[in-house]
Amino acid sequence: VRRPNGTYAYESIKQTETVSERAYSVPADGAELELPTEEAGTFAAVIVGEDDLTYGRIEYTVAGERNLAGNLERDAELELNLNGTSFEPGETIQMEITAPYTGTGLITIERDRVYAWHWFTTDTNTTVQTITVPGNLEGNAYVNVAFVRDLDSPEIYVSPLSIAVEPFAISRDARTIDVEVDVPELVRPGDTLTIDYTASKDSQIVVYAVDEGILQVANYEAPRPLDFFIQKMALQVGTMQMVDLILPEFEAFLRRAAPGGGEARGLLGQNLNPFRRKAEPPVVFWSGIVDAGPDSRQLSVDIPDYFNGRLRVMAIAVSATAVGRQVEGTTVRGPFVITPNLLTAAAPGDEFDVTVGISNNLEGSGTGASIDLEALPSEHVEIVGDTSMTLTIDEGREDRARFRVRALDTFGNATLLFTASSGDESARRSATLSVRPSVAYVSTSLSGATDRRTFELAVERRLNPAFAEQSMAASPSPLVLADGMLAYLQAFPHGCAEQMVSKVFPQIGFLASDDDAMDRSAIRSDFDVLIRRLRGRQASDGGFRFWPSSRESAEFPSVYVTHFLTDSKEYSLPVPPAMMTSGLDYLRRVAGRDVASLYESRTRAYAIYVLTRNGEVTTNFLTNLHERLEREYADVWRDDLTAVYMAATYELLRQSGLANGMIGEYEFGTGKEWASDFDTRLGRDAQYLYLLAKHFPDRLRRLDAEDIENFVRPIMDNRFNTLSAAYSVLALAAYTDAVTASGSPDLTILGLIDDASEVLARETGTARAAPSVAIDTLRLETDSDSPIFWVLSQTGFDATPPQDAKAEGLELYREYLDDDGNAVTSATIGEELTVRLRVRSTDGYRTNVALVDLLPGGFEVLRESIRDEYSGWRVDYRDIREDRVVFYGRFGESITTITYRVKVTASGDFVAPSAFAGSMYDRTVEARTAPGRFEVQPAS
Repeated sequence: VRRPNGTYAYESIKQTETVSERAYSVPADGAELELPTEEAGTFAAVIVGEDDLTYGRIEYTVAGERNLAGNLERDAELELNLNGTSFEPGETIQMEITAPYTGTGLITIERDRVYAWHWFTTDTNTTVQTITVPGNLEGNAYVNVAFVRDLDSPEIYVSPLSIAVEPFAISRDARTIDVEVDVPELVRPGDTLTIDYTASKDSQIVVYAVDEGILQVANYEAPRPLDFFIQKMALQVGTMQMVDLILPEFEAFLRRAAPGGGEARGLLGQNLNPFRRKAEPPVVFWSGIVDAGPDSRQLSVDIPDYFNGRLRVMAIAVSATAVGRQVEGTTVRGPFVITPNLLTAAAPGDEFDVTVGISNNLEGSGTGASIDLEALPSEHVEIVGDTSMTLTIDEGREDRARFRVRALDTFGNATLLFTASSGDESARRSATLSVRPSVAYVSTSLSGATDRRTFELAVERRLNPAFAEQSMAASPSPLVLADGMLAYLQAFPHGCAEQMVSKVFPQIGFLASDDDAMDRSAIRSDFDVLIRRLRGRQASDGGFRFWPSSRESAEFPSVYVTHFLTDSKEYSLPVPPAMMTSGLDYLRRVAGRDVASLYESRTRAYAIYVLTRNGEVTTNFLTNLHERLEREYADVWRDDLTAVYMAATYELLRQSGLANGMIGEYEFGTGKEWASDFDTRLGRDAQYLYLLAKHFPDRLRRLDAEDIENFVRPIMDNRFNTLSAAYSVLALAAYTDAVTASGSPDLTILGLIDDASEVLARETGTARAAPSVAIDTLRLETDSDSPIFWVLSQTGFDATPPQDAKAEGLELYREYLDDDGNAVTSATIGEELTVRLRVRSTDGYRTNVALVDLLPGGFEVLRESIRDEYSGWRVDYRDIREDRVVFYGRFGESITTITYRVKVTASGDFVAPSAFAGSMYDRTVEARTAPGRFEVQPAS
């Protein structure tokens, strides 16, 4: 034939001819057709009806030696047919080879090398040959046939070399354990499922059963161990030939490539969502490793009474030389299937509808079966109206019931237990929701000092008992103030890199304390969790990202994190060497870069200090920074914390003269109270006190009571954030270690309710108590006239949520909009709404603001509607939770508008909780919206 480019080439066209034809009748129950095999060749048995339509076609090959009627004038194509697809080691493979000419060939068994070979010569176009599979071969291999045209062959116008490759599998019987698992086809909820299992060889087995819905969502396939241990291997042998030299007229090239590579492991399945709005644990069973063998053994699985569905039962067996698997399934179905549709969270005062679907699977119940349905609530909710009703449902059909539910003031895990019954048959199903307050979980502390022998403190903040934690501590040492700051850090709800570290950093110093009440295992556990989270925050340059989604390392937090890792090493905590090495690499770049402000100089000095703590000689960095400070900030830098870090570094380098000359000009309580998120007066004073205690103990002892009073005053006034709180705890701990408080007074803490009093704690030196939320007043008694520091820490939900809006440094507005853009306070179930949040700062540019929008009950966030950018404003980080959406970002004095979509999933009358915005580092800057109500109507 002529090709499109004008050249000519041979083209093979398969031609068929009728060999024989006869009448054939197919009976109704089918028949067997005996295929004729008298002649060698490729045939097709075709069944054609009287209407000339083809009803069946079976193609087959009869192997044998023969000459073809016409030459295969192609590119020397070679046809190879094996007598099977899988063979045992040592078994002989029979093959039919069809060539375009006569000649000589080489048969090999190959994979990564040649395992067996056999030469043959034939004077016909088709021949049957054999080769034996080596006894030590496992997995898969390839039969490769290379065939060279005979010198006397008349087919001189076709390629003299032809090849064919056919893959085959090697039987795995020797490596396979036949596992049999027998389970009943049907089992009822609440019954015991009996699993019978056997294995063809003595082995150990794991049997496990999982809800089919979970497996479909995960696209889970039972493991195939042999596919892992004996994987299909590609053909990796190259064939070299010299036919081109023997027959120089050969100019064609081979167009057929040898097969190789792996196979698809399976097909993608359906993604069905198995997650239901209920708290029942998923239905799973794990046998552990048990013995198996030819004798039948049993396992028992208790099926929960709430489960209806399909269970997949899987077994994996293993011995020293073989493995096996089996998968079976069973259906769990009770007489009634109860399907509650319950919202996930509600607030006290919410009233909402709960729909319950009932399927009647009771055999023999017939038409119009009467089914009684009852709802039993826990203490967290109550049923408004009837708690039971009667439904009429035909067998095999379903119906729905509706209950009105009201959330009470008791927080926690609310349960609704539904029971369906008819005659002697019944089924139960429970559903849960969270009754949660419409305010955030907040930690506050009050602290101070008193020189009176009796001191009373009114407990003004009233907490709901659920999840409430209160503690009162008193001591002559200011270290007791750390109790309030540690409670604040532990309850802090956000998690940038600094805040994660600040929760743990202050605690590691307590590992060396003598306090028996200190939970050292909890501190180590918190450290391990933090290290795992920091791994995900460390960037390729060695620094640490502020948020997981941040694009670059944050400079000051990176120095702070590396400082934490340095202290952790000194307390023999397992700091990952690679993390530490990369962090120090980043600090070297910080220490050597140019700076544009005194604050940047302080960060550079901080980095140099941490590098020196890790054994590096940083003289060049220090000298360079010292010269720059003298040149550009000569009048102010010695009063700054920069000089303190440089002095501490000089002291580490054994240059005490320079250190002592530089440390003395910093003063407590000076400078701006809040200069930036990471630069506050308390934070600076705390770092100064920490460095004095660690490197200048003699100078620390010269501090007087006024200095310490200036330091702790912001703590007692609640003017701290996560960073300054962490530094303050470190400083107080270091100060207490270096300076022992005088005296150990007797201290008593009493709790007063009305006129009754109760001794909560009586200790010498330091007293700690955990007062209940019912206590109105706390009384502290001591036998000392010296100042006693005290702190009251409260963490929990306010018993009475605030009802007014608030705007201090920020303004915040929230609206729910319908599809026409109108603000609404009601909607219909199933409707989608737009939540519009508008935020602005009233006092300059505010960074690191957290915006928390609590959702009304029955509102479901449409995650795809939440964006990273809104009209030029870009979110630093966002966190989408079940009942709230949190945005982190920076806001200016112009209004920033953030929108996202929600879907209304439950009808009722709900509290619309306050939205809240606040600076994470300046606790005086916050805003909230007034709470309201939102009504959802049932669908008509």
